[in-house]
Amino acid sequence: LLDDALSALVWSDALVEIEVLQRAVLVDVDLDRSRELLATGLDEPGYQEALAEAGIAPGAVQRCSFTAAAGHAAARELLARAERPTAIFAANDDMAAGVMRAASELGLRVPRDVSVCGFDNTPISQQIFPALTTVQQPTRDMGQVATVQLLNAIRDRSAGRMVRMPYALQLRQSTGPVPK
Repeated sequence: LLDDALSALVWSDALVEIEVLQRAVLVDVDLDRSRELLATGLDEPGYQEALAEAGIAPGAVQRCSFTAAAGHAAARELLARAERPTAIFAANDDMAAGVMRAASELGLRVPRDVSVCGFDNTPISQQIFPALTTVQQPTRDMGQVATVQLLNAIRDRSAGRMVRMPYALQLRQSTGPVPK
Protein backbone atom coordinates (compact mmCIF):
# COMPACT_ATOMS: atom_id res chain seq x y z
CA LEU A 1 0.00 0.00 0.00
CA LEU A 2 2.77 2.46 0.82
CA ASP A 3 4.81 3.50 -2.19
CA ASP A 4 8.01 2.08 -0.72
CA ALA A 5 10.42 2.92 -3.52
CA LEU A 6 9.16 6.50 -3.72
CA SER A 7 9.27 6.99 0.05
CA ALA A 8 12.83 5.65 0.19
CA LEU A 9 13.82 7.92 -2.70
CA VAL A 10 12.32 11.07 -1.18
CA TRP A 11 13.63 10.13 2.27
CA SER A 12 17.13 9.73 0.86
CA ASP A 13 16.79 12.97 -1.14
CA ALA A 14 15.83 14.92 2.00
CA LEU A 15 18.88 13.61 3.81
CA VAL A 16 21.12 14.42 0.85
CA GLU A 17 19.83 18.00 1.07
CA ILE A 18 21.07 18.31 4.65
CA GLU A 19 24.36 16.68 3.62
CA VAL A 20 23.91 13.53 5.68
CA LEU A 21 24.89 10.94 3.10
CA GLN A 22 28.60 10.70 2.62
CA ARG A 23 28.88 6.96 3.14
CA ALA A 24 25.36 5.84 3.87
CA VAL A 25 24.68 2.31 5.00
CA LEU A 26 21.38 0.51 4.77
CA VAL A 27 20.38 -1.88 7.52
CA ASP A 28 17.87 -4.17 5.85
CA VAL A 29 15.89 -7.34 6.47
CA ASP A 30 17.39 -10.81 6.90
CA LEU A 31 17.90 -12.67 3.62
CA ASP A 32 16.07 -15.70 5.04
CA ARG A 33 12.79 -13.76 5.35
CA SER A 34 10.07 -13.92 2.73
CA ARG A 35 10.16 -11.72 -0.38
CA GLU A 36 7.18 -9.75 0.93
CA LEU A 37 9.27 -8.49 3.85
CA LEU A 38 11.97 -7.33 1.45
CA ALA A 39 9.54 -4.71 0.13
CA THR A 40 10.15 -2.28 2.97
CA GLY A 41 10.40 1.49 2.80
CA LEU A 42 14.13 1.06 2.63
CA ASP A 43 14.09 -1.11 -0.42
CA GLU A 44 17.52 -1.25 -1.92
CA PRO A 45 16.56 -0.04 -5.45
CA GLY A 46 14.95 3.19 -4.18
CA TYR A 47 17.88 3.84 -1.88
CA GLN A 48 20.44 3.13 -4.61
CA GLU A 49 18.55 5.36 -7.08
CA ALA A 50 18.57 8.31 -4.67
CA LEU A 51 22.29 7.93 -3.98
CA ALA A 52 23.11 7.62 -7.68
CA GLU A 53 21.07 10.73 -8.53
CA ALA A 54 22.91 12.68 -5.82
CA GLY A 55 26.30 11.46 -7.08
CA ILE A 56 27.04 9.66 -3.81
CA ALA A 57 28.66 6.22 -3.76
CA PRO A 58 26.50 3.86 -1.70
CA GLY A 59 27.88 2.12 1.34
CA ALA A 60 27.53 -1.49 2.32
CA VAL A 61 24.15 -3.12 2.82
CA GLN A 62 24.06 -4.90 6.16
CA ARG A 63 21.19 -7.37 6.43
CA CYS A 64 19.61 -8.35 9.74
CA SER A 65 16.23 -9.05 11.30
CA PHE A 66 13.74 -6.35 12.31
CA THR A 67 14.70 -6.06 15.99
CA ALA A 68 16.58 -3.58 18.15
CA ALA A 69 19.06 -6.31 19.09
CA ALA A 70 19.77 -7.10 15.44
CA GLY A 71 20.12 -3.40 14.60
CA HIS A 72 22.53 -3.07 17.52
CA ALA A 73 24.68 -6.01 16.40
CA ALA A 74 24.76 -4.89 12.77
CA ALA A 75 25.63 -1.33 13.74
CA ARG A 76 28.47 -2.43 16.02
CA GLU A 77 29.98 -4.23 13.04
CA LEU A 78 29.44 -1.31 10.65
CA LEU A 79 30.65 1.37 13.06
CA ALA A 80 33.82 -0.56 13.89
CA ARG A 81 35.01 -0.42 10.26
CA ALA A 82 37.92 1.80 9.30
CA GLU A 83 35.65 3.44 6.70
CA ARG A 84 32.82 4.06 9.16
CA PRO A 85 29.49 5.17 7.65
CA THR A 86 28.35 8.72 8.30
CA ALA A 87 24.70 7.66 8.21
CA ILE A 88 22.78 4.47 8.86
CA PHE A 89 19.27 3.87 7.57
CA ALA A 90 17.31 1.26 9.51
CA ALA A 91 14.30 -0.53 8.05
CA ASN A 92 12.30 0.26 11.19
CA ASP A 93 12.51 2.40 14.32
CA ASP A 94 13.36 -0.48 16.66
CA MET A 95 16.42 -1.32 14.56
CA ALA A 96 17.37 2.38 14.56
CA ALA A 97 17.17 2.43 18.38
CA GLY A 98 19.63 -0.48 18.38
CA VAL A 99 21.90 1.46 16.01
CA MET A 100 21.84 4.47 18.35
CA ARG A 101 22.72 2.27 21.33
CA ALA A 102 25.66 0.77 19.45
CA ALA A 103 26.91 4.22 18.47
CA SER A 104 26.76 5.34 22.09
CA GLU A 105 28.61 2.24 23.30
CA LEU A 106 31.36 2.95 20.78
CA GLY A 107 31.70 6.56 21.97
CA LEU A 108 30.04 8.04 18.90
CA ARG A 109 27.54 10.88 19.13
CA VAL A 110 24.34 10.94 17.10
CA PRO A 111 24.14 12.97 14.85
CA ARG A 112 27.54 14.63 15.26
CA ASP A 113 29.50 11.47 14.37
CA VAL A 114 26.83 9.40 12.63
CA SER A 115 23.27 10.15 11.53
CA VAL A 116 20.58 7.56 12.20
CA CYS A 117 17.26 7.23 10.40
CA GLY A 118 14.34 4.88 11.01
CA PHE A 119 11.06 3.96 9.40
CA ASP A 120 7.50 3.76 10.81
CA ASN A 121 7.45 6.71 13.25
CA THR A 122 6.62 4.43 16.17
CA PRO A 123 6.48 5.84 19.72
CA ILE A 124 10.10 4.86 20.36
CA SER A 125 11.20 7.38 17.72
CA GLN A 126 10.29 10.24 20.05
CA GLN A 127 11.24 8.51 23.32
CA ILE A 128 14.92 7.96 22.53
CA PHE A 129 17.53 10.69 22.62
CA PRO A 130 18.14 12.31 20.30
CA ALA A 131 14.70 12.00 18.76
CA LEU A 132 14.80 9.80 15.64
CA THR A 133 14.34 11.02 12.06
CA THR A 134 11.87 8.57 10.54
CA VAL A 135 9.15 8.02 7.95
CA GLN A 136 5.52 8.25 9.09
CA GLN A 137 3.30 5.70 7.42
CA PRO A 138 -0.44 6.41 7.31
CA THR A 139 -1.19 3.17 9.17
CA ARG A 140 -4.81 3.99 10.02
CA ASP A 141 -5.56 4.88 6.40
CA MET A 142 -3.65 1.81 5.23
CA GLY A 143 -5.80 -0.37 7.50
CA GLN A 144 -9.00 1.19 6.19
CA VAL A 145 -7.96 0.76 2.57
CA ALA A 146 -6.88 -2.84 3.22
CA THR A 147 -10.26 -3.60 4.81
CA VAL A 148 -12.14 -2.15 1.84
CA GLN A 149 -9.86 -4.07 -0.54
CA LEU A 150 -10.49 -7.31 1.36
CA LEU A 151 -14.27 -6.82 1.35
CA ASN A 152 -14.19 -6.02 -2.36
CA ALA A 153 -12.07 -9.11 -3.07
CA ILE A 154 -14.52 -11.29 -1.13
CA ARG A 155 -17.34 -10.03 -3.33
CA ASP A 156 -15.34 -10.11 -6.57
CA ARG A 157 -11.91 -11.74 -6.78
CA SER A 158 -10.90 -9.46 -9.67
CA ALA A 159 -11.72 -6.28 -7.71
CA GLY A 160 -8.32 -5.88 -6.00
CA ARG A 161 -6.02 -3.04 -7.06
CA MET A 162 -2.82 -1.42 -5.88
CA VAL A 163 -3.42 1.73 -3.85
CA ARG A 164 -0.54 4.14 -3.26
CA MET A 165 -0.60 5.81 0.13
CA PRO A 166 1.17 9.03 1.15
CA TYR A 167 3.89 9.17 3.78
CA ALA A 168 5.67 11.95 5.63
CA LEU A 169 9.31 12.36 6.51
CA GLN A 170 9.71 13.32 10.18
CA LEU A 171 13.03 15.18 10.40
CA ARG A 172 14.24 15.14 13.98
CA GLN A 173 17.52 15.42 15.85
CA SER A 174 19.15 12.10 14.87
CA THR A 175 20.31 13.42 11.49
CA GLY A 176 22.72 16.21 10.69
CA PRO A 177 25.50 17.33 8.36
CA VAL A 178 28.31 14.96 7.47
CA PRO A 179 31.10 15.03 10.08
CA LYS A 180 34.15 17.00 8.95
